[in-house]
Amino acid sequence: MGVGGAGPQGLSIKTIQMTHDASSGRVTRVSEAGIVFTFGPGVGDHSAIRQRGLKLGFRIRRAHTGADVAFTTGAATTAPGQTGPPPTQYMSLTEDTQVTQELRTVFGTDRCRFLWFSWPTERWIGFSISGNSIPAAASPASSDRLFFRIVLGRFSTIHQRECDVLPVVATMGDITFQQHYALGISVYTRGPAAGAPVFDTQVLGRG
Repeated sequence: MGVGGAGPQGLSIKTIQMTHDASSGRVTRVSEAGIVFTFGPGVGDHSAIRQRGLKLGFRIRRAHTGADVAFTTGAATTAPGQTGPPPTQYMSLTEDTQVTQELRTVFGTDRCRFLWFSWPTERWIGFSISGNSIPAAASPASSDRLFFRIVLGRFSTIHQRECDVLPVVATMGDITFQQHYALGISVYTRGPAAGAPVFDTQVLGRG
């Protein structure tokens, strides 16, 4: 899963819902993810994570007050307007500080510098999911997808159609990000209700 000598692999991330609450500054993004080996539909075979677990990392701006992350699995959406699994199926994830530290060590963060002063402009948040807590695969297995609901606090854009691009990395629960990882790109906007676009992305790593 990812970049680490196992051939081209990456993450496909499809936006299912994107909503922005202007009064609280919170943006909620529901996405459908799958592993890909070529550009196109995800392969749907996520059996390995149910055996080995999953580690995730999200790099967010320090201006965001935090990221509330929930996760589940389900069948791939096939038509516009489908929203994926019901909200009650999602399980909330708690930050794993060991994973967060690993992300900082392997990937680092950008810093703003002025004279001899510097301060970080972004930060990593890491999570771990045990294999036995991941719901059973959808049937047929080719339709199995991972679903994430992520809420960012203090989200703001200058223009209503502006976007915020945030990287996502994932690896198996029993190895390190330095050994192997998959990269994905999440794009956040104010959502269709505010006249903003939504984006689906695919990233394919080699080597």
